[in-house]
Amino acid sequence: MRIRGLQLRGFTRPAGEHQLDFESGFTSLETRDAAGAHELASLLCSLLYPEDAFHWVDLHTADTGARAVLSLAVGGESYLLVIDAGRQRMNLGRWDAATRGYRPLTSLPAEIAGCFRDFCPLERADFRALHTLGLSGLPALPEEDTLPTEVSELPGQGDEPLAARRRLEIELERAHAACSARSAAAARAGQLRAAREAADAAGREAARASAGVEACAALGELREGLDARIAAFHEALAAREAERHETEKERRGLLTERARLRNAPGRFTVPSLLGTALAVAGAGVAVLVHPAGAGATAVGAGMLGTAWVRARGARRRLGRVEAILGALRLRDRTCEQRFDSETSAVRVAMEALELAEVEELRAAVESWEAGIERAKQLEEAAAEARAAFGAESADELAELEASLAAPDPAARVAELERELGAVLARLAREQPAPAAIPARAPLPAAEPDDLVAAAGRCTGLGEAEVRGRLGGSLPLYLRALTDGRYTHARHRPGEGWLLRGPGSEAEAWASIPATLRESVALAFQLALLERLGDDRRVPLIVGPDAAATPARARVLARVLGRLASVIQVLRVGAPDPAWAAHADRTLRLDA
Repeated sequence: MRIRGLQLRGFTRPAGEHQLDFESGFTSLETRDAAGAHELASLLCSLLYPEDAFHWVDLHTADTGARAVLSLAVGGESYLLVIDAGRQRMNLGRWDAATRGYRPLTSLPAEIAGCFRDFCPLERADFRALHTLGLSGLPALPEEDTLPTEVSELPGQGDEPLAARRRLEIELERAHAACSARSAAAARAGQLRAAREAADAAGREAARASAGVEACAALGELREGLDARIAAFHEALAAREAERHETEKERRGLLTERARLRNAPGRFTVPSLLGTALAVAGAGVAVLVHPAGAGATAVGAGMLGTAWVRARGARRRLGRVEAILGALRLRDRTCEQRFDSETSAVRVAMEALELAEVEELRAAVESWEAGIERAKQLEEAAAEARAAFGAESADELAELEASLAAPDPAARVAELERELGAVLARLAREQPAPAAIPARAPLPAAEPDDLVAAAGRCTGLGEAEVRGRLGGSLPLYLRALTDGRYTHARHRPGEGWLLRGPGSEAEAWASIPATLRESVALAFQLALLERLGDDRRVPLIVGPDAAATPARARVLARVLGRLASVIQVLRVGAPDPAWAAHADRTLRLDA
C-alpha cells in the first residue's frame, strides 16, 4: 500500500487549500511549525483508519465545507477516500481504467472501514507502534467504533439531532446507493437492448442476403462450365438465325408463286368465254346455214378445253405451294423448339434476372457467388449476435426492466437531503464549537518484545520466526542509531534480549541506559519494517519529534533513506537541511 496524495480544504490546521502528491520512497513534507506538523501527521495516521477520521476532523474543521481526500495505491488498483467534514459523510471510490475516472464503491462507513482493513491489515495499536515515529501523541483511540452500520441501530425520527443526523446520513447513503444501482441497471438494460437490436438487425440482414441468393438459385446450374454454356448459346443462336434466313428466303419465293397461281383462273376466263361462244356460234351456223360452221365449233371447243386444262394445272401447283409453306412453318417451330431446349438453362436464368444480353450473365454469376459469401458472413455475424444476446441475457433484461419499473429513489434522496439539511442547521445552532487542539494519548511503550509481538500479529508469523528474520538488518540499525555502542542483539529464552557492542559484555534490555533505550527500540522498529516490508508494505509516518538534534536528524534521515527502498516513508516536520539532503523529494506546506 502507498499513499499517493492528500487534498485538504477548510481545516484550521493546516489552514487553506492544499494538494499534496507523494511518490514512493522517502518524502519530506515541511510545515511552518511543529504544531502544524503534529496535526498533519495525525491526520495521515487517522485517515488510514476511517473509524478515527471523523474523530479527527471534527476537532479541526474551520467551515462547513471542509474536505479531506486521501488517494491510495493498493497493488495495481487506485482508491480515493473523500471525507466531507461539514456533512459528516465519506465515500470510497476506485479508479476505473475503462472510463478513466473514479467509480464509487460504497458510502457506508462500516464497509469503508472493512475495505481499509484489507488495505492496512494492522490493529490501530500495532500500526502506531510499528508505522509511526516521532509523534508525541495521536488522537485518543475511541473505546469502540462510533460509526454505525445499520439504520435499525440508530434512534428514530424524534431523537436528538446528532442521532437523527447519523440515521439520515445512513438512509441517504442507501438511497444514493439505490440511485446508483438504478443507474447501473438502466445502463446495463441499455446495453442488453442494444445487443438485442443488433442480433435482430443481423438476423434480418442475413435473411435478406439468403433470400437474394435463393432468388438467383438458377445461376447455380451455370457455375460449372459457364464459358462453354455461353459459347453454346451463341452457336445455337447463330444456327437458328441462319436457318431462319434460309427459310425466310424460300418462303418469300413460295409466297410470290402462290400469289401468281391464285391469279391464274382470271387469265383463263376470256379464252374460256371466247371458246364457248365460238363453239356455240359454229354449231348454230353448221345447222342452220352452212356445214362449214362445224370448224368454228371445233376451234371454240379446243379453246375451251385448253383453258380448262391450264386452269386445272395452276390449281394443282397452288396446292403444292401451300403444302411447302406448311412444311416451312413446321420447320420454323422445330427450329425454335430445338433452340429453346438447347439454351433453356441460360434463358431461364436470364429471364429470372431480367437480363437482356447473355454477356451480362457472367457478371450476374460473379455477383451471385459474392452474394453467397456475404450471406455466409452475415449468418456467422447473426449467430455471434444471437450468442451475445442469449436466453440468459433475455432473462437478465426482463429482470432489469422489472426493477426499473419500480419507483425512482431520486425523490427519496431529495426528501432525505432536505431533512438532513434541517438537522445540520439545527446542530450548527445548538452544538458547541470543538476544541482547537485535540487531546493526545501517550504513545505505547517501545519494548522490543512488544514490537516483535506486533510484527507477528500483523504478518501471521510466530515470534521466533520474526526474531530470526532480524539478523540481517538489526546490527546495521543498532550501529547507526547508537553511534556504535551496540552492534549485535540476541534473544535468549528466560533472559530476553541481550545487546552487545565491540569488545563489551552482553547487556540485558533492563540494564541499558535510559538515554539509549529509545534508540535501541527504534533500531528494532526499523529493522522489523525492513525485513517484513515484503509481507506488509504499509507506509511509515514520521512526525516532528523524531530527532531532537541536527546530528540525530542526519543519522535518522540516512537510515530512513535505506528503509525507503522497501516501504514508503513520509516525514512531516519543520524545514531541516538534514532531512532534505537524504529525502527523495521535499514538499513545502506554506500555510
